[in-house]
Amino acid sequence: MRSIAFLVLILFSCSMSTRADFDVTVGDIFTYEVVSSQWSLAQSANSGQGTGLQYGGNPFPIGTQFTIEVLTTTATSVQWEIDIEGNTATNTNDDTDTTPFILYLYYPITILQSGFGTWDQSEVEMGPFFQLGLFFLEPIAFSDLFQQLHDQASTGSFTPSSYWDFHEINANYDTSGSVSVFDWVFNSEYNDTGCNIYFSGEYYFTIAFDKATGVLKGYHMDLRYAGHINEQPLAIDMQQLIEIRGYDIEKFYFKAPGFVWLTVFPPLLVISYFKFISRKQRK
Repeated sequence: MRSIAFLVLILFSCSMSTRADFDVTVGDIFTYEVVSSQWSLAQSANSGQGTGLQYGGNPFPIGTQFTIEVLTTTATSVQWEIDIEGNTATNTNDDTDTTPFILYLYYPITILQSGFGTWDQSEVEMGPFFQLGLFFLEPIAFSDLFQQLHDQASTGSFTPSSYWDFHEINANYDTSGSVSVFDWVFNSEYNDTGCNIYFSGEYYFTIAFDKATGVLKGYHMDLRYAGHINEQPLAIDMQQLIEIRGYDIEKFYFKAPGFVWLTVFPPLLVISYFKFISRKQRK
């Protein structure tokens, strides 16, 4: 499994900028909506599916709105508070978020590495939690990253390890308007017969942010991967769409399949790289 982690480092040894250019003010409040959030999972004899957003140990239905308020700002960071019907937490976004974000683009690799979580039927039935706790993208650092990814994809310079077959890996970065939009597709297959590991599927991802302020406009992901590790099944089928009120993310630049409920998919408690620091829960 170490070769998988090494692969990520080889693929993106990008030189990231340390400049910062956030343009938000303390007290700014942004309202977002859970437009879509659903998954289907199973583990051995266990199976379940859920629709909605899981947050703070509570389920929230599709259509739930929540706010992000700017608490403090510096030259390189924004501290903010999220409020979902009285469930609040604080977190900070800064120009170093590009590093975990690169790993997020290789979500299937992370899933293959992470193994199984303990099955919790009630948790599964709540639906997915936030897949990306990134509400402020430092404009310069992320523009540099997205442009590098776009350029690298256009030259076909993504080189897999001996176990990976990249059926389709591509990127598109649109900066023609006031909102920058980055699209990503990672359709691949991992086959290591010596370790009895097989994993393949499709992953589509779109993220949009305000070019001037760095404020997230929304993100959309469609992920479906399945396989096995030592004859134990591993799979996930998940979709999540979060948008700021008044903004609609266009369809995936790279064609993606629609969401389909699964009946025999196995275990997975997905990891979020950007964890919230819980403060209080009033639901």
